[in-house]
Amino acid sequence: MAVRLLDTQYNADSYQKYRFSPSENLQSVIFSYLEEKKVDPIRLAVDVGCGSGQSTRVLAAHFEKVVGTDISEAQIEAAKQTASFPNVSYHVCPAEELPFADGSVDLITAFTAAHWFDLPRFMKEVDRVLKPHGCVALSTYTTDFSMHYKDCSERLTEIFTETRNLLLEYADAKVNLVSAEYKEVFESVPFQDKRRVTQILDRIPMSVSGVIGLFQSFSMYQAFLRSDPEAAKSLLQKTEQRFLETMGVCSNETQVPVCWNMAVRLFEARHHAVSYQKYRFSPPENLQSVIFSYLEEKKVDPIRLAVDVGCGSGQSTRVLAAHFEKVVGTDISEAQIEAAKQAASFPNVSYHVCPAEELPFADGSVDLITAFTAAHWFDLPRFMKEVDRVLKPRGCVALSTYTTDFSMHYKDCSERLTEIFTEIQDLLFEYTDAKVNLVVAEYKEVFESMPFQDKRRVTQILDRIPMSVSGVIGFIQSFSMYQAFLRSDPEAAKSLLQKTEQRFLETMGVCSNKTEIEIWMRSACVLGCKGP
Repeated sequence: MAVRLLDTQYNADSYQKYRFSPSENLQSVIFSYLEEKKVDPIRLAVDVGCGSGQSTRVLAAHFEKVVGTDISEAQIEAAKQTASFPNVSYHVCPAEELPFADGSVDLITAFTAAHWFDLPRFMKEVDRVLKPHGCVALSTYTTDFSMHYKDCSERLTEIFTETRNLLLEYADAKVNLVSAEYKEVFESVPFQDKRRVTQILDRIPMSVSGVIGLFQSFSMYQAFLRSDPEAAKSLLQKTEQRFLETMGVCSNETQVPVCWNMAVRLFEARHHAVSYQKYRFSPPENLQSVIFSYLEEKKVDPIRLAVDVGCGSGQSTRVLAAHFEKVVGTDISEAQIEAAKQAASFPNVSYHVCPAEELPFADGSVDLITAFTAAHWFDLPRFMKEVDRVLKPRGCVALSTYTTDFSMHYKDCSERLTEIFTEIQDLLFEYTDAKVNLVVAEYKEVFESMPFQDKRRVTQILDRIPMSVSGVIGFIQSFSMYQAFLRSDPEAAKSLLQKTEQRFLETMGVCSNKTEIEIWMRSACVLGCKGP
């Protein structure tokens, strides 16, 4: 049976007004995968269960033709009435009966929709209409929301969670697929080449009225509304009032960013992991010295278990091997962990895929937790609770990042090389995620969020890293902001690296990109020791 929910004009209007486009980080995962799989030419994309078209319009810049399909005539009508692009069209049909010829589609997407489909029949259709090497990306936001506003973020999140939990009584059984982060959806994909990305963290600016409207668009709220209209409307009014009182504001247009985790059962790109493995370097000597001196000062002994969170492709994890009986590197990215496992390592080092906020270690079992150039991506309140939970009494934590304060050194042209590097950084800042602001602020917020009284922040750790010109270009390539630029404009991004390398070589008066220069960098490190 096809599921017909959210099929009234009221539902469609709520979707059109309050649902948002797929977030940047989610888009990044999908388009990186297409880049990896070399889906080219990318002529036809089909967005199934498109609703009022927010997700469909995102695809317009990347494909010659985009078709949004939905079983709801009201949703399709709302999509058609919205300003769109000449290469986008819409079609009313069930997800299990797509009106496309065999082997004609390059990409099939479904954003927060696949859990409503008859999965066996839908997957047969996916297999039928996709071209050889065509791709599918099925995503949903999870129930893992948090609200952020000044010093009342935790209370706002509690209010949001209370309202959501009340509505769960009215949730359709199919929403369980969302709670399980699309595990069943993933298992039903009929292709051998498939990957799971379970943690894509995003922050969406939204007004208080927008948050209330988002609730209003939920299928479980719509079910509550049908069951008891007065109670449903009253719930939203009271929730809005509680938000405003907690925030100490009067206007429901006050912005309160919403953070959540997107689960994608897709097929996560590997090229960024390859760049990390090839071009990212181990924590430099002086940074290591600060961390291990702190452990010595705090008399962390015996030092049995160290956990390196957000370990990427393992450069930082392997540094810990000589100091601990056992070292575990964790990362949310399966691609990064696979790259780490394939690198030469040590018998006491292992790796595990998991989010930073859900560490697979017993209470009070870990001696040291580290995160090198990673903590700014975490949900800090939840991560710090995990740190407090898993650390032993007197266990330590070290969260570090290199700052944006780089300089390049080669003979008498150091100043000019630094100018070139800085120009590239400044250009790429346009594509920087808001979380990178924590790096720019040298982890001040990370320091403040640490729950231990015994803590310190060291902001002047100077190191010199020898690196070839090609290594510098690869280092830039590994930046998240470069990866965002690459997704936005692949040709311009690739051209930028080529031109930058040529400028380096011309400035240095050399021909070989294997010529070594020296990068002078400054790191910041937040250190903490749990109480007895």
